[in-house]
Amino acid sequence: MKGEKRKRLQEEADDEADKKARAAARDAAKDEAKKAKEALEKAFKKCERTCKCKEVPCPMEKYKRCPACGVKKGLCKVQACVAARKGDQPLLLGYNPNVGA
Repeated sequence: MKGEKRKRLQEEADDEADKKARAAARDAAKDEAKKAKEALEKAFKKCERTCKCKEVPCPMEKYKRCPACGVKKGLCKVQACVAARKGDQPLLLGYNPNVGA
């Protein structure tokens, strides 16, 4: 009986350690993704209007800024953004343009 209980307690401790390791890996991956997104945003902001990086061809040439989603390569493929581009429905971003002006 004691051997079984020790074995079960050891398995529970191993499971808990695995959970912590997976959580740490998940957090590290989230941090990396956040840093990569910030770096892309910074590089795009630098060359958004006119290229200032002086690289030929500019690495930001294919990127576009979606008003709802941020910087993306090419046109945004989110259903709401596609519908707004087609003119089917307005893209709800939290502001109302002056209709009568």
